[in-house]
Amino acid sequence: MPSNGKEKANPLARPSPAPPSTQPETFINETAKEQYKKLEKKAFHYKRKLNLREKYTDQILDRLNFYQWKFIGFNPMEINEHQVKEFYENLLKRDAPTILLRSVTLDTSNHALEALLQIPHIPLARDAYTQIMKDLTSGKLSLDVVLKRIGQPEAECEYNKGENAVPLSIPCSKLTLEARIWQQIIADYILPSTHGTHICVRMAILLCAILEGKRISVLPIIRDSMWKVNQQQKYNIPFPSMITRLATLSGVERRPIDRTSVFISKQPFLPYDEYEGPPPQKKRKTTEPPSSTEPSAPTPPAPTP
Repeated sequence: MPSNGKEKANPLARPSPAPPSTQPETFINETAKEQYKKLEKKAFHYKRKLNLREKYTDQILDRLNFYQWKFIGFNPMEINEHQVKEFYENLLKRDAPTILLRSVTLDTSNHALEALLQIPHIPLARDAYTQIMKDLTSGKLSLDVVLKRIGQPEAECEYNKGENAVPLSIPCSKLTLEARIWQQIIADYILPSTHGTHICVRMAILLCAILEGKRISVLPIIRDSMWKVNQQQKYNIPFPSMITRLATLSGVERRPIDRTSVFISKQPFLPYDEYEGPPPQKKRKTTEPPSSTEPSAPTPPAPTP
């Protein structure tokens, strides 16, 4: 695994945006067509290259292996920008079991996405994230307990200023080093976030469960993030690599106007001893679509008993 990121940015200029396809199978209905107009202006939430210092590598990899989160990689991947936006335009239900993309019906059921991501199935009854959230809501668990696990001794939650105080966020600067590393991994691969200074309560609960080694079902969280694309105006398009891979495995057509891009990481982005804040602005390169080859479909992981 590389200890630093010293890639050079592609000097080629980004081509001007290509118009969306006017072929009839692009939009499943008028609602999808209207959604595409909003998606055209949205940016992508790219996976960044993970650069771990040697003293943290074994610890992080051991925990990733424990969770069997093989979808968390250490290299940027190519995405097909047009296919990804067309996928989200036709995402009209949060838990849609299928999505139509260029006349191909993609299997987006829980079983199919678990196989694509190569993650084990965690029954809801064994999902620590759901249980901690319920305990916090019911008052059985205090947020101070969560803070004690993920934060430095002086860490405090920031609340709204209304009569009924509601916890809003926790400063990243008050997290432990291990929690900060996992916060950035989660923000890239599970619960996308562009905030570099604070984390929300949901992120805090995830961090607490991970640091305690409890089982977590990440697929519902990923689905929530996907659904937010069409629900919130200021929300980048998440999981473009996953959707591009799903489209490729499903045999979706690649068109000449399709634009592909890859995130380029020049510096390590994970925090270490001298960590002082969020990473610098990202840069991207664009490439021509590679020659299409038919990959084999992923093998579903064994369900967790």
